[in-house]
Parts: sequence; structure tokens; C-alpha cells
Amino acid sequence: MIFRLHVKLSPHRLKRHGQDLLSGAIPILYRQVKSYDLNYRDRCGNPKPVRFVSYIWKRIDGFIIDSLRQESRYVPLPDDP
Repeated sequence: MIFRLHVKLSPHRLKRHGQDLLSGAIPILYRQVKSYDLNYRDRCGNPKPVRFVSYIWKRIDGFIIDSLRQESRYVPLPDDP
């Protein structure tokens, strides 16, 4: 997961948000492990295996993007430290 953060973030953002993103991604990772279906089938009932790593990273990438988007919406007021 740390490698994925390095790939997705600039060094400045990684230094500023890396720890928060890592700690926020761990519960997501746990939920994804619990909900992974090794025997997934498409609508027609055909086996449609999804690689576990693809399943996990799609959600983690979404989390990173959403978190950074929320952070960029926050504009500190002049009195904010």
C-alpha cells in the first residue's frame, strides 16, 4: 500500500498527507479482504475471476483521490494555523 501512495502522490503531498491516507486505507483494505469473492460470476453466470490486487487497488485509488479532493476543497481562513 505504501508503494501505491508513492506512485499516486507527489513527494509534497505524500509528506503532507501520506500518514493520514495510510491510516485511512487500512480499514478499507480490511473490508475489501472480507468482501472479496473468489467465485465471482457475471450476469450470465459465467465465471469472471477478478485478480485480488486489482480488486483492492481500485478501491484504494478511489479513496486516495476522494481524500485529496476533499482536502483541496478546504480553504483555510486567515486565522487558521
